[in-house]
Amino acid sequence: MMISEIDANGRWTGRTEEVAETEGCPRGWRLIEPPTVGEGEFAEWWPEGWRITDEPVPDAPGPTLAELKARMSSEAQVRCDALLTGGYRPPTGPLAGQTLQLRNNLDRTNWLTSQAAYGAAVAAGAGAVTGATFRTAENITTTMSYADGLGVLLDMAAWGASVYAACWAIKDAIAGAADITALDTVDLEAGWPA
Repeated sequence: MMISEIDANGRWTGRTEEVAETEGCPRGWRLIEPPTVGEGEFAEWWPEGWRITDEPVPDAPGPTLAELKARMSSEAQVRCDALLTGGYRPPTGPLAGQTLQLRNNLDRTNWLTSQAAYGAAVAAGAGAVTGATFRTAENITTTMSYADGLGVLLDMAAWGASVYAACWAIKDAIAGAADITALDTVDLEAGWPA
């Protein structure tokens, strides 16, 4: 017996197969003899039989504005998370070129604890005392004054705040886009710190 493959739009794909009557018909196939179609014509299967049309199947609709916004917002968050978990790289000083790890909340808690301790030492008048210790992702231990250590951690906090600010600005622009044309103007690469 002859079976014909029918696509999701009810149109014959042009494929037919000869199968034994005992085999049955796989999903997406119909136990029907295909019609003859001319150039530029399509055969659609309807309950009452074949219809021949020259109308192409309309393109599937693209993603909605809400779906595009969700996708872009997610991309901004992924970038934010990647920057933060990649760690902070001090641009100057004895830690320049090295990475202070921010992989997870434990790392962040350790840095906040150090910031509080170094701040307390500076407030107590011990800012010039060497005692602020850093262990970088490169497994290098560096010791400096409490004042310098506090400065590094305050710079890290400012950098982290700028990462969040860039993410929030992009997400706000995405949320505020009234249509796809406005959404296309949102630059997912803009505003991130180095």
